Amino acid sequence: MKWLLSFLVLGFNLLSFAQHITLEIPQHHVNEATESEESSFTTYITKKYFFVTFFKANFFRAHQYCQLNNMELLTIDSKEEESVFMNLINAKDFEFKTAKDFWTSGNDLGEEGKFYFLTNGKSVGKLNWAKNEPNNGRRADSNETENCMGYTMTENLKFYRLFDRFCSIKSNFICQSIE
Repeated sequence: MKWLLSFLVLGFNLLSFAQHITLEIPQHHVNEATESEESSFTTYITKKYFFVTFFKANFFRAHQYCQLNNMELLTIDSKEEESVFMNLINAKDFEFKTAKDFWTSGNDLGEEGKFYFLTNGKSVGKLNWAKNEPNNGRRADSNETENCMGYTMTENLKFYRLFDRFCSIKSNFICQSIE
């Protein structure tokens, strides 16, 4: 119980050191309009991302940390959001580039090969996977397979792309505000 209290206090104290960025992401909606009205419109939602680079955690601890701080592990809701997000983190002057990889809430723990986001249950869909990913790697010394999803820096150190990896590996991670 002591460790949990320490973790909570540490989490709330460390949260103030996390980098945070707010993005406006266009969301397209179609409404049931009459011929005289516009049939679609664009609204903007605001998401706040908290880049946790001051410590690394396995997939489950990263999820727990976000939850304890009233946030969720990163979920990318659309190709459009991923594009905006990738432009942000691939920017040359962005400080998060010191982290080579980070967790999202995506995983295929429910059914091998079918990736869903833990936070909203939606399919990952066709986001930008790294070359030869997901590959469902398996550890030679155990039955563990790569079931958790994150972004990793490509070999040429120019872009982040999705990968699947062992959930037990410690990585940086990104939390997002709960809307």
